[in-house]
Amino acid sequence: MISPPWSDTGVYQMEFQLRDDLGEWNMIHKFPVHVVKPANRRFTDTAGNSMIMWLGNDGFFNRPFIVVEGFDPKNNNDLESYYHIGEELITPLINLGIDVIMFNYAQGGKSIADNAQYVKNAVNYINSIKEGIKPIFLAGLSMGGVVCRYALAEAEDNGTPLNVSHFISIDSPQQGAVIDSDFQDWMNDHDGGDPSPAINSTAAKQMLYYNTYDISHNMHDDFYNVLNSLNNDGYPHLCKNIGVSFSPNIENPNSGKWLEIDIPGDNPTFSISSGDLWKEAGSFLPISTTKMWGYIWWALFETWELIRHNNPTFIPYRSALDIIDGESKFDVTISSATHNYHDVLPMDIINPLLNEVIDCSVMLANMKENVNMVGSALGIDGIDPFIYSGSTKSGLMVILGG
Repeated sequence: MISPPWSDTGVYQMEFQLRDDLGEWNMIHKFPVHVVKPANRRFTDTAGNSMIMWLGNDGFFNRPFIVVEGFDPKNNNDLESYYHIGEELITPLINLGIDVIMFNYAQGGKSIADNAQYVKNAVNYINSIKEGIKPIFLAGLSMGGVVCRYALAEAEDNGTPLNVSHFISIDSPQQGAVIDSDFQDWMNDHDGGDPSPAINSTAAKQMLYYNTYDISHNMHDDFYNVLNSLNNDGYPHLCKNIGVSFSPNIENPNSGKWLEIDIPGDNPTFSISSGDLWKEAGSFLPISTTKMWGYIWWALFETWELIRHNNPTFIPYRSALDIIDGESKFDVTISSATHNYHDVLPMDIINPLLNEVIDCSVMLANMKENVNMVGSALGIDGIDPFIYSGSTKSGLMVILGG
């Protein structure tokens, strides 16, 4: 194993060269490497869910800010990569003495309701081991915002509210998500009996307005009907609910061909047209999504490739802010002034988010309301509690990729 040569955090470039049987160098590949600050602690449960924590700069574990990861059907998103994506927000939080904790599912494509139980358990565990009585900030990235909302609303509905002062939903599909239906159908027709978990997993069927593997959208409808019935309106009432959208309420400016598939004997294309769900206001489908489906072996050592030309909507603005009849269900809404990719944190939402987090008057008011919510490390419905599994390895954390 080669030790990383970098001693400071930042973005670097790594180059790989492969030598063939004749000793010739070929296949040079370059990609960025992100080096981030190492975490201080790691927690796990017996189901395989995990958390890592960066302690606030005050040195006390007394102001937890839990961030729940998004959709991860192949369970290959590492928590350190989220630190890199959200570093512009995470670094000032740590500097303010806030303890940032990243939550990772053992199965990131299973039922949202099931994963919500693990999030409840994680919040209760952190509440039982932190110092002092200050409540917890709970934020969810993408699907994670739906998981957190379910956990908070169900806990209150059951009379066992979580000690959370602020719930932050970060570009989350609170009504649903969108992927071009024609593209999904093409993938279904060409999956070779091995559907991609990106659209065939339980969570994908629950979130997508249209899913080619559940064209009746029963799973989507059933899930959101249950979610919206929890705690009377589908939301917690004992914390401040903040909704974030990575786009303005302006229609997607893109139109025409957005994707083509370069495949032997075929060249299907997919478009953005007026009236499509993927044309409405909202954040863009991540570039990584179409990379994930591309470069797959086809027939006899031939490959097909997804060629991205444009950007369809993925999380509609109305869904991210849960807008019904012109009104959002959130107490506070924050939106970017420009359209952004769903997996890129817009710079113009950072200060508004930080202002909500460091609002001392709101914090104190919530402390008074929640002071009697004593945390417990006991499992929920038979789920074993989290345990502290030690400090993370020393040194910098290295993240490969774009």
